[in-house]
Parts: sequence; C-alpha cells; structure tokens
Amino acid sequence: MVANDYTNVVKPQVVHLALDCMRQFGIPRHEWADVLQELAIRVTAFRFDPAKSNGASPSTAAGGIVKKYLLASRRAEERYRRRLERVRLDETFEAPTGLRLDVRSALGCLSPRERDVCLGLMRGETIGHIAEMLDCDRSTVRRIIAGVRRQFHAQDLQGWVRR
Repeated sequence: MVANDYTNVVKPQVVHLALDCMRQFGIPRHEWADVLQELAIRVTAFRFDPAKSNGASPSTAAGGIVKKYLLASRRAEERYRRRLERVRLDETFEAPTGLRLDVRSALGCLSPRERDVCLGLMRGETIGHIAEMLDCDRSTVRRIIAGVRRQFHAQDLQGWVRR
C-alpha cells in the first residue's frame, strides 16, 4: 500500500479505484504516492452538481476524474519523451555561452501568468490542461504563448522557442 493515507480526504472507494487504474495504466509503484496526492487535490476540488451529472453518481464522476487525469498524465509523458527525442536528434542549435543568462533575464521579465504557461509547456502539458489550471480559455493561453514568443524573438532568443 502507499504510505500516505487519504481516507480522511477522499472516499476509500476512490482511492481503491485510483490504485486499480494505476495498475491498469502500468504506472510504477514508486510514482503512486505522487499520483495519489495530485488526484486527492483534484477530487477534493471537484464539486458534484446533480443538475449537470446527466444521471451519474458522485462516485462515477470521481472515477471519471481519476481516469481523465491518468490519461492526460500519460499523454503528457509521451509528448515529453517525443520532445526529448526531437531535441536529441536536432543538433542544429548550439547556445552561445552568454545565452543562458539572457534566457534567465527574459524569463524574469515575464508576468507570473506567462511564467505559469511556460512552466506548463516545459512539463509537456497541453494547452487545454494549462487553460484548465489557470482557469482561462485555450485562446487566452495561445495568446500568452504568442506574446512570450514575441518577447523571446525581440531579445534574439528564438533558438529557445520551439514550435
């Protein structure tokens, strides 16, 4: 069993469902505690609304949250792995010595919201997931990304911006 006890936070059947799903998804046991912690946050933040449930029970809705999160995290890991492969294969860009400091300076000029979007992209999250985390629309996230790209291009840091 996992060291953390979530019985006072979420219903035990949700924890058991999460453990079963993690087994099915092939998530390594050493990652279970982290996944359960994130799921506990998401499940407790969820407010069940019977009017919007389309006949589903609260436990069915919680199960949907668990499965949706696990699928999204697996897809993000896969995107991150593919991105790493592309970076390994792409040997065309070499950063000049001082460029790292320029990037840090550019990141320091970003607003907190722009930094949050950049961090989400660096973790391999989708635009939809970033929008959900920031409680905004996908078009807002795309606009923020475009603004960050413009700032990086203006500072001649386009080598650090990937499409």
